[in-house]
Amino acid sequence: MPERRYDIDWLRVLVMLAVFFYHSALFFRDAPWILYNADRSPVAFYFSSWLDMWFMPLFFLLSGVGSWYSLRSRSDGQYLLERVKRLLVPLYTVGLFLINPPAYYFDSFSNSGYRGTFWEILPRYFSEWPVDWLSVPYAGHLWFLRFLFMISLVTLPLLRYLRSERGLHLIDTLAWLCNRPGGIFLLLIPIILVRIISLSFITAGYPFPYFFEFMVFFIIGYILPADTRFTESIKKHGWIGLLFGLVCFVGIFSFSFELGYWGG
Repeated sequence: MPERRYDIDWLRVLVMLAVFFYHSALFFRDAPWILYNADRSPVAFYFSSWLDMWFMPLFFLLSGVGSWYSLRSRSDGQYLLERVKRLLVPLYTVGLFLINPPAYYFDSFSNSGYRGTFWEILPRYFSEWPVDWLSVPYAGHLWFLRFLFMISLVTLPLLRYLRSERGLHLIDTLAWLCNRPGGIFLLLIPIILVRIISLSFITAGYPFPYFFEFMVFFIIGYILPADTRFTESIKKHGWIGLLFGLVCFVGIFSFSFELGYWGG
């Protein structure tokens, strides 16, 4: 019986709490959202903006960790069937018919000037079904399910390669590098490169260019449980990483203020 990763369990708990507090704060900030409170708070604005920087990357990283353990005991077909049952079935049942229609109605009421009833807007909701694959008429909160399934599907050949003899040798080399002083920060390089390349394509919300950035986090998460040296290095550099993250956070907000992006 494989050992339970309680650290991963607690990270899942943490990120779910972050999602709850993030979406609760959105009601009180001056930014586009489904519904608004009459009173707005700059504290809610900065708090939600801070959460927005890290909780979705952490979601995809943890999904990559889960895929490592899933593929340990499943064939490719079994893995994809599991992805369909856990992601697409909820998306096209409860998500499509129960969760998204009310969100679409309130969003239209708050941001598009719609003043009809909920039942009157349902035909418009279903008529706006996009033509691209794996879509729903209104993604709402459930865009994550679509992205995660697509990433699981597209990366499967790479995930299988990384479990082969050559792939494990590659992971072994990377784990050795990451276990050197400061080596764990090498994992930031692909994240930074993808972010720089995709910046010119990103407009608002979670558009398609973010797909590639989340894919990088997913792959990094996939290799982390493959070698204990990754976890050891993360622990050794924990305080340095925290300090580095705080400095970057302050720098990003200061730069954004100078450009007028976070005026409240």
